[in-house]
Amino acid sequence: MANDKRKYFGTDGMRGVATVPPLDPESLVRLGQAIAQVFVANRGRHQI
Repeated sequence: MANDKRKYFGTDGMRGVATVPPLDPESLVRLGQAIAQVFVANRGRHQI
């Protein structure tokens, strides 16, 4: 799993070319929804 994370996430953000997976619109919407779920689940806790 750690290697998969390094494949997609670098020190400056996500790796890849815009509009090509994993940076295609559908994947980015799903990523945003997942991040929003984390924020909602941790409401009141100021740490992610």
